[in-house]
Amino acid sequence: MTARQTVARIVRPVLLRWAFPRGRFRQNTLIERAVSDEVTTIVMCLWNRPSRIQHILEMLDAQDDPNGVRLVLWNNCKPDRTFYVEAIKSFHPVGSLRQVDLVQSPVNAGGMGRFYVARALARENGAGPVVFLDDDQDVGPRFVADCVRSYRHKSVSGWWAWRILEDYFQREPVVCGEAADYVGTGGMVIDRSLFLESDFFSGLPTRYWFIEDLWLSDYARRKGWPLHKLDTAIEFVMDETNQNHQLAGLKPEFFRWLASQRHTPLH
Repeated sequence: MTARQTVARIVRPVLLRWAFPRGRFRQNTLIERAVSDEVTTIVMCLWNRPSRIQHILEMLDAQDDPNGVRLVLWNNCKPDRTFYVEAIKSFHPVGSLRQVDLVQSPVNAGGMGRFYVARALARENGAGPVVFLDDDQDVGPRFVADCVRSYRHKSVSGWWAWRILEDYFQREPVVCGEAADYVGTGGMVIDRSLFLESDFFSGLPTRYWFIEDLWLSDYARRKGWPLHKLDTAIEFVMDETNQNHQLAGLKPEFFRWLASQRHTPLH
């Protein structure tokens, strides 16, 4: 192991479990227009799809929401930073997109990156809705309005929603409004106050760090927060770049580990 790798191995846990949860990261505002107090904040993690950024900006600018949209991007891929900065600065919104911020992470924090932003929002503004979207998802112009309509205090509402039967891949989809056992973080509206809990970032084992959707779902349920199916339309794109292909074998293992930690049965 090189000296650089050794330093990275030491620094990364400090960033993920101590510095980032305390808001020790910088948000650079690249687009700023008139922003109202009622603006809806969308947080998105970036990793390996830089070609999508133009479409994402256009898609969110086209939202049918009079209060506007603020987009916070957490970039986990350092070499793509310059590309994103230039693409965002050259974009000129004319619709709902009011502000775009970029966080450049010095390490790959995975999907947990969006939760650091949500925690910072909660520390500044208290409870309220925050929307999560993935960069491989296409949404229609009513997406933000659907999220705002579905939001409830101390609740989670997500489009990728399932009822798990025996094991992670033994599951069935739930219909809109039904309670779920598990919801994916992409296409979700949640009360950001959940991320103020002190053990949310410290309790996740390092081995399962990139399976943040299962962790969030289980954590919310243990806190007594209901999970529901979000009534909206979302379409997946660029599936070949999805990291879930590498995590498929680890997800059932993590699901069983989570079940073993519960004091009460799943159902």
